[in-house]
Amino acid sequence: MAGTGAGLVPILEPEVLIRSPDKAGAKALLHDELHRGLDALPGDHQVMIKILIPEKADLFYLDLIRHPGVQRVVALSGGFTRAMKRAGIWRRTHGMIASFSRVARRPAL
Repeated sequence: MAGTGAGLVPILEPEVLIRSPDKAGAKALLHDELHRGLDALPGDHQVMIKILIPEKADLFYLDLIRHPGVQRVVALSGGFTRAMKRAGIWRRTHGMIASFSRVARRPAL
C-alpha cells in the first residue's frame, strides 16, 4: 500500500449534509466523483476516505472500499445520535472502520 512519495496517505473527507433535501442525489454525485478521482490516481497511490456512516450496511461504499486506490474507508459519526452509533451499521459494512471522535462523554462536574 502506497500513499505519497513521502510515505504519507492523503485523507479525503467529503461531506453530504445529513438533512439535505436531496441526500440520495448528493450521495450519488459524491460516489461518482470519488470513483472518477480514484480511477485517475497514478500508479500505486492510495487515499483514505472519511465519510458519513451509511444508513444501510454495505450500501454505497462497498465498491469504494474494494477500489485499489483506497487504503481505508473510515465512518464518521458526526451528527448521528448515540443510539444510531450503538446500532453499529458501520460494523456490518464490510471493510469500513469507525471514527467516533465527536462522541466523547462530557466530563463529570
